Amino acid sequence: MTSFIDALKAYNEKLSKMRIQDQIVFEMKQCMKNNANPKLRDFLRVVMGEFAREGKELTDEQALNVMKKMHKDAVLMENDYEAKVLERWLPAALEPTQIKVLVAGIINKNGYSGMQDMGKVMAELKKTAGVDMKLAGQLTKELL
Repeated sequence: MTSFIDALKAYNEKLSKMRIQDQIVFEMKQCMKNNANPKLRDFLRVVMGEFAREGKELTDEQALNVMKKMHKDAVLMENDYEAKVLERWLPAALEPTQIKVLVAGIINKNGYSGMQDMGKVMAELKKTAGVDMKLAGQLTKELL
């Protein structure tokens, strides 16, 4: 007989190999099968609806962009439950010191030297998950 811990490890391993969109479908189906947590099930349906607006099969990057927008809206509307659910899939935010190191690295690597290069730095930072772009902009101004 497998223990609960072993079952949980197997479940997490299975999820980690799936695309984000598939993970959400899987979680939603689990809620439906087990007749558990209708609030989570209904919210995951909303997430899937947002995905459908973007297209049938989304890449993880596209799915994360949709979820970031939803998270931002949930935070603005002070909906802690939705924000916490979405945070399970969103990358962790970088610390200010990590962002500063990242900005400095981009500036040094490309030889950027003035405010005319700020757009180029910000464009590269946008590709990095977990970067607070407002803070990154302030740090870029400082370093250029």
